Amino acid sequence: MQERPDQKRTGILMLAAGVVAIVSAMLDWYELTDEAGSETFKGSESTGGLAAIGFGIGLAIVGIVLLRRGARTGGKGSSITAIVFSLFILFLSGYSVASPGDAVASFERSDISEAYGISEDQAEAAVKAAIAEGDLEVKAEAGAMLGIVPGLLGTLAGILGIVQARKIRGQARGDSAAPDPTG
Repeated sequence: MQERPDQKRTGILMLAAGVVAIVSAMLDWYELTDEAGSETFKGSESTGGLAAIGFGIGLAIVGIVLLRRGARTGGKGSSITAIVFSLFILFLSGYSVASPGDAVASFERSDISEAYGISEDQAEAAVKAAIAEGDLEVKAEAGAMLGIVPGLLGTLAGILGIVQARKIRGQARGDSAAPDPTG
């Protein structure tokens, strides 16, 4: 069977997007500033960043699977999976950039509740109250911003993969071209 360079490029894009998602989570995602000073936190130190790593690993694996099997199978399932993983990465990073205070309150409520011996709801409310009162400032950092890139790139690669899979399946069935719309 002839090599399908389009699916190979799509697999490489998915693999690259997964790697970038993992790298972005290793960088600083948040800067928290209060009266005691400021501190930065890597994505890997937050629930959202750890989830981005997990979805990034999944996206990289899907890219590898598409590289290995896409020319034979078309890769539609892999492409759909890549879109799902990429949209989760995009949500996690986008939420962290668009609303870093809410993201920290949501993603860190479990750790804060354990550290202070309060419920997760109380922990989230305390962080939001500290932000609202101006006692705590939260800014998104470069890692969270970079995390948007693999979310977009992986989604695009998944869409391209679906289109290419349809072409591959059509060729396997013996369709020489798309049907003529004029009849």
